Amino acid sequence: MPPPLHVLTFLVAYLRCGLRAELVREILPMVWLNRVPGQPAILEGFLNVRGSILPVVRMAALFDVQSQPDVEPHIIVMESLDGHTSAHRGSLALLVDATEDVLTLDPGDLRPISGQDSVNKCAEAEFSYAGNQFTLLDGGRLLLAEEMLRIADLQQQIERRTSGLRTVL
Repeated sequence: MPPPLHVLTFLVAYLRCGLRAELVREILPMVWLNRVPGQPAILEGFLNVRGSILPVVRMAALFDVQSQPDVEPHIIVMESLDGHTSAHRGSLALLVDATEDVLTLDPGDLRPISGQDSVNKCAEAEFSYAGNQFTLLDGGRLLLAEEMLRIADLQQQIERRTSGLRTVL
């Protein structure tokens, strides 16, 4: 019998989503973010996490929906898929409307989603819990390759600029 699956659930507008809990390093309240001229629309900005620059993707923009008004958004800092913390280059954080809960699911409760039914195959499965429908997202497939390259380039620019500041201070 496969082990249970732990899933962090969150809201993006009216969409209920989930992310495998082992991909989540921490959840932060919304804080001030550095913005870069010409940054992609899906990018909310960059966050300094203990001295490391981390891109923050606005999930509402990624899904082309409007964020919920009157909510206190959260930032989900992800672990990188290679086991390093997301403060390393190539990782990211997600700006969501609200975080909800960490659920323990039986893997048999997941209904797979066909690759043709989601952009970049970012939707891994669907599941129901407490009368609500959720989409389990694949953290490694949220962004297209071109988006990742553009964000990584901007991240390097910010790191170069901030490293120059550190030597002056």
